[in-house]
Amino acid sequence: MWNPFKRTFQADLVGAGLAEIVWDQMEPEEIRKFVGALEDQGLDDDQVNHINHEIMYLKVFAVDFAVSSVLQTQQKREVLDAFYLMCFKGALKRSEEVTRGVLKGHEEDIKSRLWDYANAVKTEHQMGYGWTVSCAFAKWCGFPDHPALITMGTSVFGNTSNAVAKMLKSIVVK
Repeated sequence: MWNPFKRTFQADLVGAGLAEIVWDQMEPEEIRKFVGALEDQGLDDDQVNHINHEIMYLKVFAVDFAVSSVLQTQQKREVLDAFYLMCFKGALKRSEEVTRGVLKGHEEDIKSRLWDYANAVKTEHQMGYGWTVSCAFAKWCGFPDHPALITMGTSVFGNTSNAVAKMLKSIVVK
């Protein structure tokens, strides 16, 4: 239904814009401060880079989840097609710039996380699916059941999916 008070955007532009959310990375010091010392040791650079990659993968899922929850079939498909196209282009374009070539097999990494996170959403838990997704996130980070990583995952997933859903509800996608 047309709403004169909402701006209209093409689905491909919405999807491409959503891809930018994924590439917003946390600074290594932010991650170290948030997670603190794991097992009485500070995080080394490889661990920080790995967690940053996992945050990007979680954001991909959070965007997909929000788009799938808010938009109708045709619009959803068009937005997600553009989103994933830009994610993969961005991964290739930015692999040296952002990740210094550490990301290899990016598409397979995203697919494996998507399956795992989708299964986590379907797993019932008294804390809700945000909790189960965050537990999966902590596992992918290499520190399963670590409270700080679960909290970080809950924050990243919740903030990203809520912001995307709110934005999508405020516009018309054509």
